[in-house]
Amino acid sequence: MNKLQILPGFEQTVRQPGMSQPRLMLLRELLQTGEISQADLVRRLGMEGTLVTRFVKQMEGSGLLTRRNDPRDNRFTLVALTPATTHRSTDDSFHPRA
Repeated sequence: MNKLQILPGFEQTVRQPGMSQPRLMLLRELLQTGEISQADLVRRLGMEGTLVTRFVKQMEGSGLLTRRNDPRDNRFTLVALTPATTHRSTDDSFHPRA
């Protein structure tokens, strides 16, 4: 099963009350790309940097993703889904069976 096949079930498992479509877009992008710089995430999503920063901080606080300084260039922040969030996307128990 590839990540694109997982997306519908993934959205159902990570969606929290009040989670907006732009936040889901951010999570989907991280699921598809893996760890990525926050600057690249802004470019890929076509959103304002301040908005992405706010979303990332909120979702980090909720345990959905992590942030860390890029060890190659401290000016950049790397963002990734937490192992628990990634596990939710691949755990068959979270997906309806056909």
